[in-house]
Amino acid sequence: REGVCKRLLQALGCDPLGIGKLPALDALPKVDGLTAPILAVLEKQGYDGKCPWLFKDAKMALLWPIWRDAFPAARWVVVRRDEAGVVASCLRTPFMCQHSEDPAFWRTVIAAYRARLDALVEWGAASGARVYEVGADALVAGDLGPMVTLAEALELHWNAESADRFVAREHWHAG
Repeated sequence: REGVCKRLLQALGCDPLGIGKLPALDALPKVDGLTAPILAVLEKQGYDGKCPWLFKDAKMALLWPIWRDAFPAARWVVVRRDEAGVVASCLRTPFMCQHSEDPAFWRTVIAAYRARLDALVEWGAASGARVYEVGADALVAGDLGPMVTLAEALELHWNAESADRFVAREHWHAG
């Protein structure tokens, strides 16, 4: 995240934290040479090229066309959460509160991210790319059914205990 997403945002003259000035989705430049450094980092971390890998960063929503071009066979997982929960989380988190304590500010930021995620999902539907959506609230409530479906779609081995630990309900202060 530090070496790629934040640097790309800075190079575009945008806020590297992905909160202030955001890049326009339709004005992202072609970025050559992104694939090799990402694969080098994965290899350094023990990736052998045989199993699936995951990159998670909220700022990917701002840069997904660049990542799409670097990894055209990627499978995309869009995790959605209700707006009120995201706003409440931002207002409880000191790192986020330093930007604003105004719920309206955060609703505007959330709307910008949602528009980009909607564009990713629309692109997936139009192109036939593999884009999957999961609702976080159902998972936190204990319904792992969407994760079973996702694991099957991604051709992953399902392990209920691992999935339950992955959800980490203890971090969801809103209940």
